[in-house]
Amino acid sequence: MKAYKKYFKNRIVAIVKLLAKPRHKYNANTFHNLRVEIKKLHALFYLINYSSKDFKCKKNFKIFKLIFYHAGKVRELQIEQAMLKKYLTNTINSSYSKSLKDLQLNEEEIFFALINKKFIAQIKNKYQQLIPTLKAINSKKEKGFWKKRLKKTKKIISNHNLQTLQIHELRKQLKILNYSRKIISINKQSTPILMNKNLPELIGKWHDSDLVITHFKKIMNSEIMNTEELAELKNIKLKLLTKNTQLLKEINIEIDTLIKNVLK
Repeated sequence: MKAYKKYFKNRIVAIVKLLAKPRHKYNANTFHNLRVEIKKLHALFYLINYSSKDFKCKKNFKIFKLIFYHAGKVRELQIEQAMLKKYLTNTINSSYSKSLKDLQLNEEEIFFALINKKFIAQIKNKYQQLIPTLKAINSKKEKGFWKKRLKKTKKIISNHNLQTLQIHELRKQLKILNYSRKIISINKQSTPILMNKNLPELIGKWHDSDLVITHFKKIMNSEIMNTEELAELKNIKLKLLTKNTQLLKEINIEIDTLIKNVLK
């Protein structure tokens, strides 16, 4: 229990430290790091949930999910603006780029209005409330949890030529496995799925482009733009679709390699 408590405390300390930062010191990395810390915490909650029948994962994670969601809204817009900067020929004069900045400011207003002193105090209280639940975890529960998660991940990669929804699910399961192995006692070298460094990187690039493509589709179907800018956005979308088609091929090549090593 001592190791779990330390891990839990480190996550809460890191999250509180990030939330306590003044707004002018927030940047893209701050929002990213906050979401990573919450994902690490979620992995622990999954383990507690597996170990204890009395633990309510969704209920206890609710407060963290709230900030994760709103930080994610800001992060998605930051990613899209970075891609526009790379692809647009005239970003400064782009009305779409300006609208994205306005959307980001609105999302930031929601986020920073949420993380007041009362909210941070609730997070600290949640930590104190949940410490006793760590007693439910033991080596037997660890092994059972790991086996279940590994089986779920293997089932996804056993399908050749994964498509969009399957890749999103694989991305989620790989993150749970990766963060979980930092909590529990396992032989890290014996897990080929996590030894593959290329796959998470490829999926990450694919995921970011997919977010932007999805948003582009919504915007093009709902907003009025001038002909020139609409044509440029269509051109960028085509480039991203081409890029993602290639990434999809590379992801499936990596998965075929894993199938040979993991499912032999």
